[in-house]
Amino acid sequence: MQKTVVLAGIFILVAGAAQADTSHWNHGGSGNTEWTNAVRWTDGMLPGTEQQDNAVLSGSDTVTVNSEVTSTYGVDLSVRNATVDTSLTIAADMSSLNKIDISTAGNATDNKVVQNAGTVTVSGNVTAGGVAEGTGVYEQTGGR
Repeated sequence: MQKTVVLAGIFILVAGAAQADTSHWNHGGSGNTEWTNAVRWTDGMLPGTEQQDNAVLSGSDTVTVNSEVTSTYGVDLSVRNATVDTSLTIAADMSSLNKIDISTAGNATDNKVVQNAGTVTVSGNVTAGGVAEGTGVYEQTGGR
């Protein structure tokens, strides 16, 4: 009986560790808007540092990638907002992305990802489109 309880406890710990965390960009104030600025993320770490994360950009910010971004674990990226436009500008390599979802709803009209340099590697889907009224845009002007 004791072995069953110990094994059940191990399975619960493993299942809990496999769940992704959600890390939101802190969009208040001014200052460094570089993706690699860990203090701008809600948990104080870059997404994908300790586990797979859902990275959510949802404020009225333009977040930038000017230096290479990689992670030990994958990152699901969401760029979305219902009231104001949100954007991510990529000017360097960005890998370890599982998916990118760019969507809007409500009053927002132009949530977007703009890639003007670098290589973006995504192992899954890139989706861009409105949930309700607006649009989601992936604009590539450079890079690959």
